[in-house]
Amino acid sequence: GKLLAKLDKMPRDAEKRAAVDAFMAEVESFPIVEKDRVIFVYRGDVEDVAVASEIIGVSQERPMQRVPGTGLFWYAMKLPAVRFGLSANRRCGHSSTSP
Repeated sequence: GKLLAKLDKMPRDAEKRAAVDAFMAEVESFPIVEKDRVIFVYRGDVEDVAVASEIIGVSQERPMQRVPGTGLFWYAMKLPAVRFGLSANRRCGHSSTSP
């Protein structure tokens, strides 16, 4: 929410990366859980990333959104009132479960 709006206003990638550095340093744990939604965050030098979970659907994944110039990816979804597992897959379509 607030971070994305802030990044959209920044003209230079270096400024965006510094803001992402600060954000990543201040968040205590990932994924970020808010009242009824969860925000998955991935940062890395990859082409694309997807979130996979049985709450999305068996053998399905959802691509994470890239924030241009930062190496930051995110995906938000409403949280069901159940326990579930998840994985973040680099290179969508090529599954590799995260620890």
